[in-house]
Amino acid sequence: MKSAFLASAIVVAGLVGTAQASIIIQPTGATSPTEWVAANRLAVDAVNGNGLSSPLVTGDAVPATYPTHNTNAGDMFQTSVDLVQTPGQTITFTLDQAYNITGIHMWNYNENGGSGPLPGRGVEVLDVAFSSDGGTTFGAETRFDNLPAASAAATDAGFDLNYVANNVNAVRFTLIEGISDNRFVGIAEVRFIGTVVPEPASLGLLAIGAMQVLPRSRRTSR
Repeated sequence: MKSAFLASAIVVAGLVGTAQASIIIQPTGATSPTEWVAANRLAVDAVNGNGLSSPLVTGDAVPATYPTHNTNAGDMFQTSVDLVQTPGQTITFTLDQAYNITGIHMWNYNENGGSGPLPGRGVEVLDVAFSSDGGTTFGAETRFDNLPAASAAATDAGFDLNYVANNVNAVRFTLIEGISDNRFVGIAEVRFIGTVVPEPASLGLLAIGAMQVLPRSRRTSR
């Protein structure tokens, strides 16, 4: 009977583990009050995947190697206002549902075009805060310092940020400092990593399934 109970527990634990496997989360939208509209370097360009070498969408498994980002400025977000003169500029990402976030993958600003390589326009210091009410209110900010510059080459695969927050449906980045150029600061692309917050009904069904498995196991063991 003990072995049957243990087997049932393993089955249920396996179901829970499968349901909670980490996935890629592509924001459904992004907004910034200081996006550079005239140059077509919009907040949405930090989430639409146009500059990535291959698609990376919600539900994808977390890759061992991330896609690279191109050097086209039109495929990236950039501010239009000097960060020194107007500090605290933000870009806010909306998610399609609530997630438990376990990490962030970010490609820093990676322009290399007519003006030459401009990785200095990437973000070096960043504050991150999350919302559980669609962006109406945000919690305490977490600061990330010394973010790496992009390579200014189409081989740039970005970097990970260790960020954990539960029941998240919006995330706000506050741009604190650029790498070497605070006049125009930008981000090439952002993805979040995490798990879907289970609906109460789903949790109830899982519990019922576990209760049904155990009696069958007991009968089998007799």
